[in-house]
Amino acid sequence: EFSRQRGLAPDSRCKPFSDAADGIGWGEGAGMVVLERLSDAEANGHRVLAVIRGSAVNQDGASNGLAAPSGPSQQRVIRQALANAGLDASDVDMVEAHGTGTRLGDPIEAQALLATYGQGRDADRPLWVGSLKSNIAHPQAAAGVAGVIKTVLAMEHGLLPAILHHDAPSSHVDWSSGAVRPLARTIAWPEGPGPRRAGVSAFGISGTNAHAVLEQYVPAAAAAPVEGDGVPWLLYGRSEAALREQAARLSAHLDAHPEQSAAGIAHALATTRTAFEHRAAVTAADPEGVRGALAALAAGEEDAPGLLRGQAADGGTVFVFPGQGAQWAGMAARLLDESPVFAERIAECEEALGAFTDWSLTAVLRGAEGAPPLERVDVVQPVLFAVMVSLAALWRSHGVHPDAVVGHSQGEIAAACVAGALSLEDAARVVALRSRALGAIAGRGGMVSVARPAAEVAALIADRSEVLAVATVNGPASTVVAGETSALEELLAACERDGVRARRIPVDYASHSPHVEEIREELAGLLAPVTAKAAEIPFYSTVTGEPLDTTRLTGDYWYENLRGTVRFERATRLLLEHGHRFFVEVSPHPVLVSGVQDTAADAGAPVVAVGSLRRGEGGRDRLLASLAELHVQGGAVDRASLFPGGGGAAHLGLPTYPFQRQRLWLDTSRGGSPAEAAAALGLAPAGHPLLGALGTLPDSGGLVLTGRLSTRTHGWLADHGVSGSLLLPGTAFVELALHAGGRAGCPVVEELTLENPLLLPEQGSVELHLAVGAPDGDGRRTLAVYSRLGADAEGPWLRHATGALTPDAGPDAGPDPEPDAALDPALDPADAPGTAWLPADAEPVDLDALYGAFDEAGYQYGPAFRGLRAAWRAGEEVFAEVELPTGLPGGAGAFGLHPALFDAALHGTFLQGGGRRRLPFAWTGVRLARAGAGAVRARLTPAGQDGVKVVLTDRDGRQVASVDGLVLREVTVLREVTEAQLRDGRAADPLYRLDWTAPAAAPAASGTTWALLGDGEGAAGALADAVAATCAGRPARYPGLAALREALGAGGPVPDAVLLPLPPADGPVTADAVRAAVRGALGLVQDWLAEERLDGARLVVVTDGAVAAGADEPVRDLVHAPVWGLLRSAQTEHPGRFVLLDTAGASPRALSAALSAAAGGDEPQLAARGDAVRAVRLARLDA
Repeated sequence: EFSRQRGLAPDSRCKPFSDAADGIGWGEGAGMVVLERLSDAEANGHRVLAVIRGSAVNQDGASNGLAAPSGPSQQRVIRQALANAGLDASDVDMVEAHGTGTRLGDPIEAQALLATYGQGRDADRPLWVGSLKSNIAHPQAAAGVAGVIKTVLAMEHGLLPAILHHDAPSSHVDWSSGAVRPLARTIAWPEGPGPRRAGVSAFGISGTNAHAVLEQYVPAAAAAPVEGDGVPWLLYGRSEAALREQAARLSAHLDAHPEQSAAGIAHALATTRTAFEHRAAVTAADPEGVRGALAALAAGEEDAPGLLRGQAADGGTVFVFPGQGAQWAGMAARLLDESPVFAERIAECEEALGAFTDWSLTAVLRGAEGAPPLERVDVVQPVLFAVMVSLAALWRSHGVHPDAVVGHSQGEIAAACVAGALSLEDAARVVALRSRALGAIAGRGGMVSVARPAAEVAALIADRSEVLAVATVNGPASTVVAGETSALEELLAACERDGVRARRIPVDYASHSPHVEEIREELAGLLAPVTAKAAEIPFYSTVTGEPLDTTRLTGDYWYENLRGTVRFERATRLLLEHGHRFFVEVSPHPVLVSGVQDTAADAGAPVVAVGSLRRGEGGRDRLLASLAELHVQGGAVDRASLFPGGGGAAHLGLPTYPFQRQRLWLDTSRGGSPAEAAAALGLAPAGHPLLGALGTLPDSGGLVLTGRLSTRTHGWLADHGVSGSLLLPGTAFVELALHAGGRAGCPVVEELTLENPLLLPEQGSVELHLAVGAPDGDGRRTLAVYSRLGADAEGPWLRHATGALTPDAGPDAGPDPEPDAALDPALDPADAPGTAWLPADAEPVDLDALYGAFDEAGYQYGPAFRGLRAAWRAGEEVFAEVELPTGLPGGAGAFGLHPALFDAALHGTFLQGGGRRRLPFAWTGVRLARAGAGAVRARLTPAGQDGVKVVLTDRDGRQVASVDGLVLREVTVLREVTEAQLRDGRAADPLYRLDWTAPAAAPAASGTTWALLGDGEGAAGALADAVAATCAGRPARYPGLAALREALGAGGPVPDAVLLPLPPADGPVTADAVRAAVRGALGLVQDWLAEERLDGARLVVVTDGAVAAGADEPVRDLVHAPVWGLLRSAQTEHPGRFVLLDTAGASPRALSAALSAAAGGDEPQLAARGDAVRAVRLARLDA
């Protein structure tokens, strides 16, 4: 429709509201904006870019078509939007118009703007009109959102962008009828009494009109500063590379925006970023430390001050509550002032403990004068209980919720309380009264920690079991013994004598030993009122070492908890077996973290074990660091909770995510696995990404390997271009040869010569054929590589490479080569990282300059073939570090030596060749020592004229591959090679030509009745004579088709065939003459098809020189040449109804034969030349 109405711009450029406007230029696009209620956005601290003051939508209804919208409807939608916004037209500064650049649509839109916005405003403050379509054409469905985005950006920058391609305002618009002006140039946004405002119009092809009024956002009050000093900076990435780039971007951002606060940046990082799997946390407290940590992260360092790193994983979370030993003077005192959640829970604990104690919990924590010391067991245990329960509440407030709990000794009381099995009051009763009862056995015993497995320790004290007992088993080699003081002294002496690490625990009583039996009766009475209930969280008992029904946590259980052995290691192993990964020790100092880690290591289970506070670090900053330590390993954390009252703080603008721009190739496999496809053909799978099947020749023992290549199935090959053509890299031929040799038992490519490059078509595929010959007396085999177009199953093969494969690996190559001493004779493999492997005189190469020179030389290398990471020159030698880009399908592991990696390793030959464009030509002595390398170090040593020796090693100096000799040849014009391939029968796209040849013999037409249309005796007379010679009778003559139809209406006979001669036109060949001839022929064809009485007849249209029937034959009748094109279309639509016959220079004999073929044969196009008759055929150009 647009084309018919001439609504498309010839130059595909939209020229809105310009006198030069000549139609639309089409584009494609998509846009996205985030909408949120203003109050919600402000409450959530989101950055508001603009405000939608009002909008409206209506419909044209009946109109005059796509290019003629309704002006009144546009006026109505603008007025409705202004009314909804509560604004006058003069309050709006500019309109982003629909403005497509059509000569009809633009004036209608301009008049609507003049009639609405252009009235009642000062001439010196006109409405400015712009259109983004002059920049990006008409992106169709994305036009409206694109206009919104442009307008918001213009508001933000205070500029009104010009309309491009604007020579002068359209003369089809009466601009004097209102104060509206198109933006012929970019100007500053006019300052006014209110905020900046703009309208945005969008009109749909169906007649829908939309208009929105946007307004600059002016916050009602200054944004509240973020509260969150000390909150770690959290960084995320989908990959290690993205995480490192994120750190580098953030570091640069700090330099550019010193005004941004650390808390504000932490808030934005924590609340506006997706928590991807690769994670890091910067915990440094000062600016220099932050910069150092970011620099270390950007450089890929694993360990640096103030930096935590990890990779997220799944698993359950366990809260671990230790027994005595985590206490220290002043523990958690700072949290009382810094954390309302912690302080509130401590207050609840103080109230619950107050019923059983005569001292103040808060006073003990703050170290107040007169408060009892922590050395008292009846003080330290209740205080530790309160701190652990309150820390658990603090962890939960930050979104860390336990999937299970486990306690150690008296820590089980806190675990039961947190799990919901004991009320706070009952838990307080147990811990307070039980610790008071311990006073009866204080001063007569103690405990010793021994770094040996429990079984060994039990054997060590077996002869003193009446005075010593295994009290706790904390890990695979961490056991605690309790008992009489004198017996413990003897144990310590024995351990020292035997070289066993052992230490005394600072307690003066022997819990988990027979000493506890003395207070059993007392505990039964004190704890009788305790009521247990089913836990809300699974409770793993260290009394039994298994999950426990918590309704059993009555007085008897708490006696067993104090008397029996603590089976912490057993409970930990079971938790790990049940899928728990994250262990959070909820205590003022970690004492069980190492035991958890040791148990997990012994069990071979992954684990993340973190503490809460540490001795001497009892504030919120330490807890935040522990939260970060958990989170970077995958622990779930409510990141918004890290900022007290920070919900309404404005988010700072930070660098966006560093997309890695990886190529994500589609999986093009069809119809089952390669092995199944090969088996269906009676072949074996080739086992290689570039090959599909392998067959063995039974008579000779040779092999055939086949495959199919295309840029669709092997997209990375599209990154290897030379002089505008896609070439299979020479390294791919080597990889194919190595694989074929490996399958044939000849792993060494003795020689390989590349005869013709393999050009990959932009469309379609190429078939590969590798022929491996039978072994000779020495086991040596020949190799040849062929290809042909995949769409041409009968096409010729072109040979690309020939070579020889040998089973002899040579004296220098063993099955497991040692580190390559040739790189540096003094180098130890352990020193390989860095540049220690290079000669002392090696000079670095500027890779940007190198690849720039590649581009200028005609190498078009995409990302897959830009694997150089560093390069050096040392004399005539070149050294390089090469790495295969991530994201390539199959990666390095599917190849012996990935062609892209190998090709990049040879890029240093460009330096040795003086910048000449050279390609691999001949290879000798290629050996592969290690398959699947993803990164190599290369040494390229000149070897003769245009030759080089290649050694590839891994980072430890072990050989990956070697080439005794590679000869490179200069390529001047690659198109010459392409032409040679065409001459050999190989073309990227087959070309065809029309070939006129003798038709098959037609049956005799002696019984055919003919009619002849036309007067005169020239061409018509000759045709009449030819009919008479063919059918023994002259044709019926009619002046035209109308006369024939009249005769048929009068009862005349229906002819079998009708001749219509079109003699060459008189006078010069003009466009009018051609149009007249085609129109006349079209009308006659239509009349012929409309006459049902002639459905069984053929119309033979005869021309004289309107078509060339030979390579050197001219077309004399140019006027009627287009008639052949018209009639060919008619023949396609109505087979058998039309025959085209050209008779230039035909003898009477040929003319008679042609008429016989036209009447009785199946040839739709014929040419009579001299004494011969020819029919047209399609023939390949190279045939």
